[in-house]
Amino acid sequence: MTERTPEALPIALVGLDGHVVGLDRRTGQILWKNGLIGGQDKEVELACYGNYVFASASGPKLFALDYFTGEQIWSVPTSGAGRAALVVEPDMVMCAKEGAIDCYNFAGQRLWSQALRGLGTGKIAMGFPGNLRQADEGS
Repeated sequence: MTERTPEALPIALVGLDGHVVGLDRRTGQILWKNGLIGGQDKEVELACYGNYVFASASGPKLFALDYFTGEQIWSVPTSGAGRAALVVEPDMVMCAKEGAIDCYNFAGQRLWSQALRGLGTGKIAMGFPGNLRQADEGS
């Protein structure tokens, strides 16, 4: 795992209209871009852990990218589409969309899925003590 110092983490991450961009933290220069092929457009939810950048746009997909290069490591289908919320723990990444939560390991294998039927499909809050996430209101 990458140490969390400015020298070790030189890249600022930006998600915009279905794209993820890595910027040099000192100059703002674009270092890499990833168009999240098949992920559609609109808002991009980002989460970072170690050398992984997890991203999901409005399509029913979750992507894992390499922090330093922006190259896609894997992409997997999610149970829903639309605005995502992501929570990352050392052993898993959770992706919530349209009232469904999918949980994957860092190799992209689905560990479990929960549809939360009858509870709604709106914005979702989820997480663990000390690591909670509330999906923002989309535009």
